[in-house]
Amino acid sequence: MNRFNNFRKEMNEIATKYFKDKSLSVQSKYPYILANRNNWHDNIILQSTWEYIESYKKISESKSIPFPLHKYIHHGLSSQAFIFNLLGPLLVDNDIHSFRKLFFEHQELISEQTIMQFEYCDRNVFNEKQQQPTSFDFAFLNKGKKSILIESKLVEPNFGGCSVIENGDCDGQNPCSNHDLCYLSQIGRTYWDLMEKYNADESYRNDKICPLSIYYQFYREVLFSKEKNAEFYLLYDERNPAFVRDEKRGLYSILYNNLPNELKQITHKISIQNIIKRLEASNIPWMIEFKKKYGL
Repeated sequence: MNRFNNFRKEMNEIATKYFKDKSLSVQSKYPYILANRNNWHDNIILQSTWEYIESYKKISESKSIPFPLHKYIHHGLSSQAFIFNLLGPLLVDNDIHSFRKLFFEHQELISEQTIMQFEYCDRNVFNEKQQQPTSFDFAFLNKGKKSILIESKLVEPNFGGCSVIENGDCDGQNPCSNHDLCYLSQIGRTYWDLMEKYNADESYRNDKICPLSIYYQFYREVLFSKEKNAEFYLLYDERNPAFVRDEKRGLYSILYNNLPNELKQITHKISIQNIIKRLEASNIPWMIEFKKKYGL
């Protein structure tokens, strides 16, 4: 069996070598992390990409729309920096043709009228009033037809869990039959309302432990996508054994198989390796550097 620790060690070594070859300043203990977070630009392959990110971030924040750079955006294996590097150049060039090739199963959903953006969110879906609501790494947004929402995972070992439990403020009892057992329901969040609306709680109704305690991010994103008339995609690395090992094993596979059919129909996975194959046919010049950076 492929071990996650072996995968992570190999990826750390790849990131370390990349920064060393670029003669970039790194942390002495963790040479796969840039020395200073303010130098996160050095983690982005093309200058045009990080300039776009800086500009879009300022515009978003001027409209009170959150656009958070992750705490470890300067980490060589940051999933946010990764998707900036993968999709940012296409976005800057408005390369509709290449975007359509990436998601050919739903290519009709990507056109000149499609709005494409990083860090998409909508506080109204779950009535989220906190500083950082549910967000997606990338979005193809359409009016009058379905959108596409993307969650990117590179070296993460799991989907994000519930911070209320992590902080010791919840004992993890299952709120399926009594939503008020969930602190987030008590303060007005509608996660459990939508779990019930789309029968996502069906597989867990007889369990004692809350499924959102561990799989919080996955269900939020699938339910959000359904509520917003969107297709949900998990973008993952085939080398990472945590999410997809085969059709039965791996976090994504297990959670997908537990979904009701209505949600299965909008839930998809696509690997980084698959996307690279589709882009390589177009002879994109920055792809050589991208593959070197991530050992692909």
